Amino acid sequence: KPVAIQKAAQLVTGNTADEQILPPSHDRIDLGVGLGYVQGADVGMEITGYGQLYGGSLSMNAMITRGDLGTRVRTTHLKWLDKEGGKGMEAGDMYSETWGLVQGFRYSWKAGENHWPTISMNMNNRHTENPQSSLSYIDNVQLNKALNLQGEIGTDKSHYLNARYDKYPLQVFTFQRSLADNYGESEGVFSSLSLSRSVSLFYGVSESTGRLQDKDRYTDYGVRMPLFKRWGLSLSQNQTSRDDGAATTSSRSVGLTIPIANAVHLYLRYQKNSWKASTTSGSLLNMQDSTDNLLTSLSMFANRRVHLDYQLSRVTQNEQSVYQEQLVTNYNVSPKTSLQMVSGFPNMADTDILRLRLQRELSETTSLVVDYGRLSPFQSSKDVFGERGFMVTVRRKLPVMVPARGGTVEGVVLDQLGAPIQNISVQMGKYRALTDKQGRYLFACTPSGIYRIGIAEESIPADYKVDSSSQEIKVDRSSVQKIDFRLVPLGCVIGAVYADKNGNGLFDADEGVPDVAVSLDEHVTATLRDGRFAFYNLEPGKHTVKILTETLDKQFVLANNAQQVDLQPRGSITDMIFRLDIHKKPIIFTEVK
Repeated sequence: KPVAIQKAAQLVTGNTADEQILPPSHDRIDLGVGLGYVQGADVGMEITGYGQLYGGSLSMNAMITRGDLGTRVRTTHLKWLDKEGGKGMEAGDMYSETWGLVQGFRYSWKAGENHWPTISMNMNNRHTENPQSSLSYIDNVQLNKALNLQGEIGTDKSHYLNARYDKYPLQVFTFQRSLADNYGESEGVFSSLSLSRSVSLFYGVSESTGRLQDKDRYTDYGVRMPLFKRWGLSLSQNQTSRDDGAATTSSRSVGLTIPIANAVHLYLRYQKNSWKASTTSGSLLNMQDSTDNLLTSLSMFANRRVHLDYQLSRVTQNEQSVYQEQLVTNYNVSPKTSLQMVSGFPNMADTDILRLRLQRELSETTSLVVDYGRLSPFQSSKDVFGERGFMVTVRRKLPVMVPARGGTVEGVVLDQLGAPIQNISVQMGKYRALTDKQGRYLFACTPSGIYRIGIAEESIPADYKVDSSSQEIKVDRSSVQKIDFRLVPLGCVIGAVYADKNGNGLFDADEGVPDVAVSLDEHVTATLRDGRFAFYNLEPGKHTVKILTETLDKQFVLANNAQQVDLQPRGSITDMIFRLDIHKKPIIFTEVK
């Protein structure tokens, strides 16, 4: 569509003229509380929260358990990011590129487009991997469209650096990591080369050194390609080895994706593994072994309510094969109830595998989850008494409203005489506000963005016309903008066309002439039976009113025509008269020959 039509479309909605749609004055945080019990083990409480807080996005979660280990705070995480304000905070369990899982506090700020430096305080905690408290600086720099650098450096002398290059057909990722107190270091490079839009080669190699200076080397390479239609093939080989040659593990695999039907997919993967070990290099005491793995996965969407996923794995070692079958069934019993079952196949009652989960929405804010099978408690990875058990979890959503932040757009709607106009609808994007008795409108707490603002024409009274066009404005959180609009009060011209039958020069009764065409500028109307005509909803200014003589009956002759009027705002002219004289045809006598 033309740009003008697209912009105008923003000012037309299906709402009634007296309906207001204002920006929300409050943001919402959805708090969630879950309480669960594991048979014979312990209880756990999970607290979550997602939403908007003071202009930023908020996410939080925490797990508190009570069991054999007493009351423990298992996990905590809080993140708040204000992209527009250019700041963010994170606390609790966090991920560090150097130490992995850490606990502490982070603060980040916006230093440029897609550039967010971060200061992190990592605490010494027995639940995390870092051995001591440290302060670290994290940064991510986009050098150009293809090259990106990311790094982290700590006061404990640990550091991490990676570089990523991504420009078709080549992708390269390289990293180097070093930990404090000789805890270890690692480095590697991984790459992918696209031979075409569908075929790609990949290669990766990495080395890591542990605290005991033992070095491991890992390599991986292969190819991915389509065969035909939706068939796919992947070939790969990887190897892990120690620098002293004490142990080497390698595997080769081939994967095949086969689409059987639109809702049925089959995946086959065969892998050959080999393992070698020796006490010392060149020792006579050497050991080696090999295994074969075959994985068959069949995924089927029976319909919108049922999804089946069947897996068969076979492990062959020393010419002996072990098979394991598993069936995962997802069944939507109703829009509010779902059932998931993990079972053996065909023995679906195998207690070593069987697990059931029933989830039911009790209301818009409350749900119930019941698990049955061999479950793990909250504080331990062991099974509950090694037998089947059950776990019951009740979850409840608690909406919390907090004041919203946003820009302000306000103004007044007046006519040309300066009088306020009430109940005029001002449209700004998807929002709509009505003017009060003083003609004022207000959009408070407006989300940042670009909006087109103008008068919604369906709300304008018939005797007014918009004198201000719509415009595009940019709103941010701290902006306050005043935009006024003008409406033009329209006037009217009323008059009559008469035939002066008695010659007195006055419009007497029964002298009106019907069906005479009268024009005002480009507008045309016709006189009524009494000879009167009218033009309504006219803009102020000069207008020309005249009779279209070509439509007159030949018995009339115009006495006056083409009258000029200067119409004022909300003005009216009610005495415009056009006089017609009756054309008298003389009787002429001639001699007849």
